[in-house]
Amino acid sequence: NSDVQGNQAGISSGLGISTLWDTRDNIFFPSNGGLYEIRMVFCSQALGSDFDFNDYEFNFRHYTALSERDIIAMQFYFRMVTGNPPFYELSALGGQNVMRGYYEGRYRDRYYYSFQTAYRFKLFWKLGADLFAGIGDVSDAVGNFKFKYIKPSYGAGLRYMLDEEEKLNLRVDAGFGKDAFGVY
Repeated sequence: NSDVQGNQAGISSGLGISTLWDTRDNIFFPSNGGLYEIRMVFCSQALGSDFDFNDYEFNFRHYTALSERDIIAMQFYFRMVTGNPPFYELSALGGQNVMRGYYEGRYRDRYYYSFQTAYRFKLFWKLGADLFAGIGDVSDAVGNFKFKYIKPSYGAGLRYMLDEEEKLNLRVDAGFGKDAFGVY
């Protein structure tokens, strides 16, 4: 569509700032602590960009061990893109980490939120499992998020511990959404 900002491609160039607070006990397979990240990027023609826009991202994750075998993981994610971004810089719901079950970018808009939780547990030997569920949506304005349009995400996965010392896992997940499915 010739009316879509960025349909002829272009350059997104900007400067940003981010802050990260990481209290996780392991980066590959955390069982306690959290990862709290705020990122802001300011793109403008003065910085070589073809588009003037700002991108704000809030990603908060927390992990709690219920026992040696059971972990609860929670994530809140919010992103907003203001100004005149190209369509490919809009928030994209879905993917392998947030809102599994939707291919990334099936739903795009300026504002995006999601909340998801997972229950991870050890089965036996080096095998574990993951049950996850979440909700999220995109909108053109914060005030336009509507309860009736919330998209669900849920599924399950298996984990195989490749390296017990580093807690490095090989995973396979099947995620489901509203008229959507994905394997990761």
